[in-house]
Amino acid sequence: MRAIITTFSIGFILLMSTSSLLGQTDNTVGLLRNDMDSYNGYTMMSPINSKNTYLIDNCGEVVNSWTSLYNPAMTSHLTKEGNLLRTGRVEGSFNAGGSGGFIQLFDWNGDLLWESQLAVAFNYHQHHDVRAMPNGNILVLAWEYNSPPAALQLGRDPAEISDNGMWTEIIMEIEPIGFNDFLVQWEWHLNDHLIQDLDSSKDNYGVLSEHPELVNVNYEGATDPVDRFHANALDYNEELDQIVINSRNYHEFYIIDHSTTSDEAAGHIGGASGKGGDVLYRYGNPAVYDRGAVSDQKFFSQHGTNWIREGEYKNGLIVFNNGINRPQGSFSSVEVVVPERNGDEYIIEPNSPFGPESFDFAYVGTPTSSFFSPRLSNAVVLPNENILIAEGQVGRLFEITPEKEIVWEYINPVLGTNISTQGDDSPNSDVFASERYPIDYSGLIGELLPTGPIEFNSNYNCDIVQEEVAVDFQWLYKVDLINNPVGNRLLLLNQESQKLIIEVFDLFGREVIPSFQSNNQRIEKDINVASGYYVLRVTNEVNNTMKTIKFIKG
Repeated sequence: MRAIITTFSIGFILLMSTSSLLGQTDNTVGLLRNDMDSYNGYTMMSPINSKNTYLIDNCGEVVNSWTSLYNPAMTSHLTKEGNLLRTGRVEGSFNAGGSGGFIQLFDWNGDLLWESQLAVAFNYHQHHDVRAMPNGNILVLAWEYNSPPAALQLGRDPAEISDNGMWTEIIMEIEPIGFNDFLVQWEWHLNDHLIQDLDSSKDNYGVLSEHPELVNVNYEGATDPVDRFHANALDYNEELDQIVINSRNYHEFYIIDHSTTSDEAAGHIGGASGKGGDVLYRYGNPAVYDRGAVSDQKFFSQHGTNWIREGEYKNGLIVFNNGINRPQGSFSSVEVVVPERNGDEYIIEPNSPFGPESFDFAYVGTPTSSFFSPRLSNAVVLPNENILIAEGQVGRLFEITPEKEIVWEYINPVLGTNISTQGDDSPNSDVFASERYPIDYSGLIGELLPTGPIEFNSNYNCDIVQEEVAVDFQWLYKVDLINNPVGNRLLLLNQESQKLIIEVFDLFGREVIPSFQSNNQRIEKDINVASGYYVLRVTNEVNNTMKTIKFIKG
């Protein structure tokens, strides 16, 4: 059962599950948990073996979905214009893990606006991720083919060159044209920023430790001779105009400058950084550039490196550390790295690796073995500084607070064309990544009417009270609780003596004390209710603005 109240354009949503005070259900698939401290919004999910993409609310109900002719490769994103940017998996000349080759753009209603293939035989092949740019272009991560002679010219160890050549990484910014064409407006090639210390006759010969801005093409810890680097994540920071990509095989990520021209990106000077397309910052495995030992390695086959755009760790990176073969045993973790900077410059001391020495935040399971996804996965920091995690290989999405408490949990019920029935065991259905959009996100342009859970025969009830409040609190910003937690008396400060209607609800959306009115500057009300979480709603009768305040009854 669902109750919805709507008044204004910017919303606050309180989501409550009636199974328990803390929002936990008895489900086996779909929504498992939804606590009051979960960040309210809409979660995007593209199951790997499904042609469908889903947008669900915090109660696990579908508010929109899109259907493609292709399985994803591997991600989907909702643009600020309300379109779905989706990758598709097609056969190409190279089909390693994460291969895609097709990009599509759908409108909110599921109509195809644009599509194009980025999988040209023995040249390049889109894989893993794409990103919508502020100017309407699309940032694309792709493999670039190098024949055996070309790999040799790049300084690759001749004994390690495969008959299939070597695929490296490129990033392209493309402008969609018409219905299925595009123009490349900017490009960056990893080939231009490789170094090696085996063959002095090659142009990229050098001392590794003297060039942390370059990537060693012969790093011995990467054992795949063909998919040499296996980048698996791509993200763009508009404020910094920088891009991050993640190399699973090298166990590190790289930040590069996007402010360059394509010519500058091919060299070592130019752009806002003055360093062209060279690596501005890298983290995870300093042994790659000979400024650390094996024991200094911090990432182990990681995924999902994403920028943090606000909050305590702003302009830091969050990483899903898959944790394969880490010295302490194989288990996953989620970690935050905030690069050390001096103004716009990333700091690296002579003969030392890039810092910091340790993570700024780290999450592991309890016990550690309870949280492990050898493949896939990602994590994103939400606007309230909670973290949404996709434990990809088991199809589990969950949200933690900064105190590492799980406050939302969901099991993907979609496995290929099969949809689970509530009560079935978890299908372990892969999800590569996930993200959650705030309720005021500009891309949420359609009606967000819940149509029920994805899974069949769900046996839980989730009530939503949606109260949308004014864009700014010019009328109600001076109304607040004097004390929180609250004892037996509610004390409310109403500095401007506004005429208020005051209501108090429990987590089930039930009014727990009769509503009352007051225009006193100090409002007092006895509340004889049990200890727990409650919501106070105040309404200004004059202009009908509303404000909600969560509080704890001690």
